[in-house]
Amino acid sequence: DKTHLWEIKTDEYNNSYFECSDSGARAYFYNNGHFHYFTNFIGSRRNLLYYFYLGFYGLPAGFYPELKIQDALPPDKTSGGIPLVIQDFLAPFHLFLKPEYELEFVSLAEDFYAAQAGLEVKIREFGKEKASFDIRLAENRISEFRFHSKTHTFTAICTGSY
Repeated sequence: DKTHLWEIKTDEYNNSYFECSDSGARAYFYNNGHFHYFTNFIGSRRNLLYYFYLGFYGLPAGFYPELKIQDALPPDKTSGGIPLVIQDFLAPFHLFLKPEYELEFVSLAEDFYAAQAGLEVKIREFGKEKASFDIRLAENRISEFRFHSKTHTFTAICTGSY
């Protein structure tokens, strides 16, 4: 078990970002009160903040049953090495790296005191699922998210306040 500390900061251009205190990784975001989305990630893909960036790439502020959000992810955030070099060379003519982000609201449990919601996120490349997230929201915040891919699985439990 490891504790990760992130701070929300603003750069000289008034761009907001999460910064990992251990590694210095940054996840830039924008929130207009109705929708939160990430605009960039800088840092190691082995950092928990990277998975947070992927899982919460685009998220509306409310719960909308049966809503599915689909978006394109930047190819340089999910691919690397030779495929990315080839894509950079071919980009003016053809885009073959087209990572996809899909978020779906799957559950809402309400009682007199609180609400809990469940979301599922899938990351696809070449039409195949590359990774998935199971996200739980409770007490007006993210309570946990689970990540799963062919190579590893983990659960992140959010204990701090924001």
